[in-house]
Amino acid sequence: MNKKPGFTLDEHRTMGRELYDVSRILSRTSVATSNTYANKDRAAAGLSRALQQVNKARSALEERMFAEYGDRAALGIYYPGHGQRGARGGPA
Repeated sequence: MNKKPGFTLDEHRTMGRELYDVSRILSRTSVATSNTYANKDRAAAGLSRALQQVNKARSALEERMFAEYGDRAALGIYYPGHGQRGARGGPA
């Protein structure tokens, strides 16, 4: 069975930005829905679960990126605002 090649580093950058945006939107809508209705409301719970799943995907893709690109990868790709640190959070 052939292994798929995976994302290029530029594709990881694009995916990271897109998933960051999705995460921010889901976070904002989840909080607003929970505040307006209740935490156990079906809509609020669904948004919360969706946010958790997006964040799990971000984490998994970040792990793949570090495995594939090592020191060329950076935390800020999937988690903007965490600085331009090198692999696994060490200094650049």
